[in-house]
Amino acid sequence: MKKVYKVWSDWIFPVTSPPIENGLIIYDDAGEILDIRQRNSSDTDARYLQGAIIPGLINTHCHLELSHMKDMIPMKTGLIQFINDVVTKRGSYTGNISEAIAEADREMYFNGIVAVGDISNTTNSFAIKINSNIHYHSFIEYFDLLNPQYTATAVEQYSNVLEEARHNILPSSAVPHAPYSVTPELFSIIRNIEPAPHLSSIHNQETQDELDLFEDGSGGFEDFYARFGIDISSFNPDYHSSLLYALTKMNSDDKILLVHNTMSSEDDIKSANNINANLFWCTCPRANLYIEDKLPDYNLWMDNNCRITIGTDSLASNHSLDIFEEIKVIASAFPLISFDELLKWATINGAQFLGLDQTLGSISTGKKPGLNHIDFIPDGDSKNWQNGLLHRIK
Repeated sequence: MKKVYKVWSDWIFPVTSPPIENGLIIYDDAGEILDIRQRNSSDTDARYLQGAIIPGLINTHCHLELSHMKDMIPMKTGLIQFINDVVTKRGSYTGNISEAIAEADREMYFNGIVAVGDISNTTNSFAIKINSNIHYHSFIEYFDLLNPQYTATAVEQYSNVLEEARHNILPSSAVPHAPYSVTPELFSIIRNIEPAPHLSSIHNQETQDELDLFEDGSGGFEDFYARFGIDISSFNPDYHSSLLYALTKMNSDDKILLVHNTMSSEDDIKSANNINANLFWCTCPRANLYIEDKLPDYNLWMDNNCRITIGTDSLASNHSLDIFEEIKVIASAFPLISFDELLKWATINGAQFLGLDQTLGSISTGKKPGLNHIDFIPDGDSKNWQNGLLHRIK
């Protein structure tokens, strides 16, 4: 027989319905929500948690396999130097990579994260994902460094990773890395690996150098590739926009997560939304500050009705894997964005992208969303949530 639990708080944020003051949640030991309503005088057996209760958080962009690189790369050096450091330092770690991945998985769990869209270039994270309490969708990332000579090798290498993910029954997709690292030939191969529609992801417009490369061939990417002996002189993009180059070479029926988008213009946003009606725009604010020291213009995203999600990126570009801390950074920089709105980005929008919104992303009867408690002292209408600490409710 299932046990039943009652918990109430000053505020409950169901996300898909209005906040409930002095709200009560009844749930069972499987985590299924049995009832959600305002507390009344007969609910004397309910446990009180000061502050607010929110659903489990969704991290739509992470690189779990880079967890061993925490504190290995300097901050604010720019994306090209950051990529150079990842390439040159990734193999220099002398500790246990699997232990670092397992610790990062535990960190996300205790930070109230219930599902993750995770980038995989290797199989290093698979053993952890198989046994995790978190739902993972692995995006197996393909890239050939804008050189057709590497395309066949890249397809063989990353298709082996994809095959291993599916052998282990891990939800997964073949995806392109970024416009500046995938040739048209490789885009075509990825598009045909599995039928549309499926979940896809691509890093997008994270640095001015990417815009410059597609505008007129300038910027730092040519020199970056030359350092590794890679000639990209044959690359001749069809468009002046890296985003439009990528989207016109991906399945238009796919649900696509555009990651970072720090430099995306309004014209790019409008054009992209016209090409694909299934776009989700992911922000990783603390990683953007760590690498480029710049945040996107979220008002521009909201004005153009973008469906926004939140990611942490990796521990190579962040101090922790904590979506609640990402929310705080956005709220500090854009104080007019409401807490209700930020919660949608961190919960239901991510659940909708991952196709998990029937179970996760909001607190409603019949769902098993996971529950988090934000511990703070309520202060009138402001709710004072930014000073709170988040705890997963057992």
